[in-house]
Amino acid sequence: MTSRPPQRFTLKPVALGSSLLATAIFVAACGGSDGDGTLPVKQPTLNARAKAILTVDGKQFKDLNGNGKLDPYEDWRLPVDDRINDLVAQMSDTEKVGMMMINDNNAGCGGAVTPTAIDYINTQKMTRFILRSTAAGAADPCDGSVIPGRGGYTVTPQQLAAYTNAVQEVAESTRLGIPLVFKDNARNHVETDPRQGIGAGAGAFTQFPKEAGLAAAALGEQFLKEGKATTGDMSVVKTFTEVMGSEYNAVGLRAMYGYMADLLTEPRWYRAHEVFTEDADLNANIMKSLVEGLQGSTVKDGTSVSAATKVALTMKHFPGGGPQELGMDPHYSFGKYQQYSDNFVYHMKPFVAGINAGVSAIMPYYGVPMSGRDANKNPIPLTADGVTYPLTGFAFSKSIVTDLLRGKLGFKGYVNSDTGIINDRAWGLEDKSVAERVAALLCNLPSPLFTRLARRCKHRLPI
Repeated sequence: MTSRPPQRFTLKPVALGSSLLATAIFVAACGGSDGDGTLPVKQPTLNARAKAILTVDGKQFKDLNGNGKLDPYEDWRLPVDDRINDLVAQMSDTEKVGMMMINDNNAGCGGAVTPTAIDYINTQKMTRFILRSTAAGAADPCDGSVIPGRGGYTVTPQQLAAYTNAVQEVAESTRLGIPLVFKDNARNHVETDPRQGIGAGAGAFTQFPKEAGLAAAALGEQFLKEGKATTGDMSVVKTFTEVMGSEYNAVGLRAMYGYMADLLTEPRWYRAHEVFTEDADLNANIMKSLVEGLQGSTVKDGTSVSAATKVALTMKHFPGGGPQELGMDPHYSFGKYQQYSDNFVYHMKPFVAGINAGVSAIMPYYGVPMSGRDANKNPIPLTADGVTYPLTGFAFSKSIVTDLLRGKLGFKGYVNSDTGIINDRAWGLEDKSVAERVAALLCNLPSPLFTRLARRCKHRLPI
């Protein structure tokens, strides 16, 4: 399949954070040196609005904590791990918890910074946000005639870029000057029925076919070149990532909730339109290509995220959200079970490809794994590779997150739970308190973050 390159817009925001590309706790590689002690050859271009720029040894650095001297976490020449360790040591527990939270942070009318945005950063110490604002050719009027929904006001691309820069300035003014990471769901696709939280529509962004359309195009391109259609020609995906990466960055987006590595083995599932294919090998090739195209192709310490990364991906919904019982969905209590039968390993294949390519983050689904139902219609726990998984939501399961994802598969990035996991969709823990649900999630965290908590989780002590 051949076509002319799609048109794109080329806005360039003034500043997209600092030389720390992403939240230091969760991303294993972001800016700085190659991690082996070698220094970058080139001085990065720095912009500062609220903090001073220091000159040390003829080089420039942001004085992010405003103490007038160069701290290790501010020194882009140092290995990433050294910078992370220094920053974490200076953070309070409140700042660490704030970094683990995420919420919508949309532009006000005309791209104005809202009181909510300032509260999130200054009071709640948050550093990661979902930016749902639609960027369109014409913005909503600010005369009170438009009542914004979940996606906020419609703004122009220039207004959206100005907004993310202004909010980054607020973050730069905080005690440690930790930059923000803005994420969103897919934008660069044709959406006949756009919905916030899934795909809000392209607006001014270049529109490509939906996920299944891209997979079909990859198969078609392979057939034209090779006379067969098996795992696809990934030049189609490469073109897509080039356009997507530049347009995301133009408005200040540096991360994404996607793509879905789920396999469409249950065609009644209502999220079928977000899935590429039911074929694990084709999907694995697509996931690998998406990670390489948007994050980079060099994997170091388990991740391909670097200072050159365009968009850091959160691949979802581990370990595969396709086999929904009766096509239902675990956003709802009546659809919380996922029936893998004997196909558990098959559904994980695209995730394994993404992990091996160095994907930044993984999102578990709300669902509860099962192998089927007994004569009394009760769910039968799933057993795979000698492991029997509990009848609890994936995000709460040590067997899934710690033992399988981090242990067996060697994932070293961060785990991003799905929305509402504590209050609304704590399947398997419905009878537990909010504190107990939070504890179940936190026990899956890497132990260096909260040493006391990790020790109590290990010995099953009260938290």
